[in-house]
Amino acid sequence: MSPLVLDASAAFELVTNGKKSPAASALAAHHVFAPEIMIPETLNTLRGNVLRGDLLEASADLAVKKLRQAPVRLASMKHLSQAAWALRHNVSPYDAMYIVLAQLLDARVLTADARLARAVPERTQLIS
Repeated sequence: MSPLVLDASAAFELVTNGKKSPAASALAAHHVFAPEIMIPETLNTLRGNVLRGDLLEASADLAVKKLRQAPVRLASMKHLSQAAWALRHNVSPYDAMYIVLAQLLDARVLTADARLARAVPERTQLIS
């Protein structure tokens, strides 16, 4: 199985849509990695959806449980920070963490973020 890096947008898709998610089928044949920042970014997206009324509190609670149980190996951001800083002219520091981890693993970033996919097409796999 090859490595794949999961970003927060794809993680949100996975924990809210489950096995029906395009993220779920894309992850099936991979060892999944993510920088630690994926957790608070995904939680922030869940929170925003609850506050806007787009997601029920109970659904968000279940999504948090799924996120906690997801078979994702988390990488320390400390070791990614210098290389992430070098990408500051192309992507945000948040997105750079995913890209740098993908570079280190010779992998792609699974994302639902079209802007990120356009910025770094050689390292991303866009889901819809």
